[in-house]
Amino acid sequence: MTTYEDIRQMAEQGEASPEAAQTWWARCHEGVLVPNALEIAKIVRAGDIAVVVWEPHELILEGVRAIGYDGTTPVFRLSSGKRKALVASFREANDRVSEKWFARKATNRIYLLTGLGSLLINIGPNGMAIEPGSLDENTDRKPLEGLLNEWAQKS
Repeated sequence: MTTYEDIRQMAEQGEASPEAAQTWWARCHEGVLVPNALEIAKIVRAGDIAVVVWEPHELILEGVRAIGYDGTTPVFRLSSGKRKALVASFREANDRVSEKWFARKATNRIYLLTGLGSLLINIGPNGMAIEPGSLDENTDRKPLEGLLNEWAQKS
């Protein structure tokens, strides 16, 4: 079974394949997005960000809990206060793509936390798409687990 971490490691080594990424995405889609589609839709239609937690690595659990994850459901609404705190954390980490995505007033967005990473997902008329530039390598960007845990200690 291919995990998000497997895909990240393969990409770092220049060995990632589209097939492996498609397999992982299909598992994620069928494993957490489709079964929770109604809850996600309620959240995003209200103009909020739906946070979806799927197969998180234990290193990020403390930080994920700090933004509202209670461990009972994989989907929750990101509160305005937590969203603003994430904007500040990403600004401090020099992650401009994430900072702007969280700061933007828009509907139809999912913050998918999986493994040690995350995906910024926009829902449009043609389906879901990853935020442009959010997968780009950025040497100034802190690893997600560090950001979340650092933020958790501040809040």
